[in-house]
Amino acid sequence: MLKFLDYWEKLLPSSVLDRILDDIVLPKLKNVVDSWEPHRETVPIHVWMHSVATSAGTQVGGCISNNMLQVEQYSFTAAQRKYFVANEQDMDELIVYADGSAFTILSPWKAVFESASWEELMRRFIVPKLQLVLQEFQVNPAKQNLDQFYWVTSWAPVIPVHLMVDVMEKFFFSKWLQVLYHWLRANPNFEEVTK
Repeated sequence: MLKFLDYWEKLLPSSVLDRILDDIVLPKLKNVVDSWEPHRETVPIHVWMHSVATSAGTQVGGCISNNMLQVEQYSFTAAQRKYFVANEQDMDELIVYADGSAFTILSPWKAVFESASWEELMRRFIVPKLQLVLQEFQVNPAKQNLDQFYWVTSWAPVIPVHLMVDVMEKFFFSKWLQVLYHWLRANPNFEEVTK
């Protein structure tokens, strides 16, 4: 169908192209998404869904239509529902410290959502997990383990900056500054401090 649109795009009025996308392409995409089985497919849904949306967007003047974005968001919701139901988990249980699967599943979808919707998703499901991990994080200059810190900061590319700053400010820097203060008052080896 996309090849058809590619061949006819210059001859058909944009209203006809929009109609074809809305009445033919998008319903077929929804059917494909509904029949998608996450444990049988070898290609993740976001890979082919993004390429179809981008390709269809190029067919109608170079931008992805609102309807196509809605289908992408619909496919994200369907993928999320099928993945979590298939694993007998809900979204909250999936996001586990040191497990990169949640990041792998969620991060490709950032570009699909409007910033307010993405921020709400991050605020509701991811930020509380990051807060919990940092609450448990121990700053210990004698034997520092940074795994939790690195896991939290790995989310920085997909979390809105103000949310990440808030998490770090409330749950990391206060601990770090307190330990640093006590450490510096105890006449430490300053070469160690700089490392």
